[in-house]
Amino acid sequence: VWYPQVSKLEAAQLPRRLEALAPKGWLHVRLTVQQPDSIGFGLAGSGMFVINPPYTLHDQMAAVLPWLVDVLGQYDGASYLVVYIEDNPSNIALMRAVMDDLPRIQMLTAPTAEAGLEIVRTHQPSVVIMDVNLPGMSGIEAASMLAGWPETHAIPVIALSAAANALAVLLGERS
Repeated sequence: VWYPQVSKLEAAQLPRRLEALAPKGWLHVRLTVQQPDSIGFGLAGSGMFVINPPYTLHDQMAAVLPWLVDVLGQYDGASYLVVYIEDNPSNIALMRAVMDDLPRIQMLTAPTAEAGLEIVRTHQPSVVIMDVNLPGMSGIEAASMLAGWPETHAIPVIALSAAANALAVLLGERS
């Protein structure tokens, strides 16, 4: 399902509604090529929600989206913004090394869920990558808050954890 990135509540709600139809086996991709005008109008990009995608589609999209940003970007800032919420400095360094090799991807980091929530609300990233086990508020709680706010509920959240116990997996599946 293709949808426009416009400043309309319906467009922002569509991905979450589609996720509810297919709780497993989907891929959500957003491409932002321009900023909305000063009053929020205009087509800033588009999104695509694929239910039951071929297993190779994720890697193909990861390869082609940076090229599309380069070709279609209508302003110098056309890129992806990733917010990485992680308290372990070694993990942050590893993720930064990976992201630095990817063209047009910018990454902001936060060491706590609380700080990360503020960054996400302020910057509206393309995706959030978040540790499940954070000091203070957990990543699961933070993801639930993001899903509940109208301005952030359509932003995909990828949960990461070194803890692979059954309870952590169950909590991740419920969010």
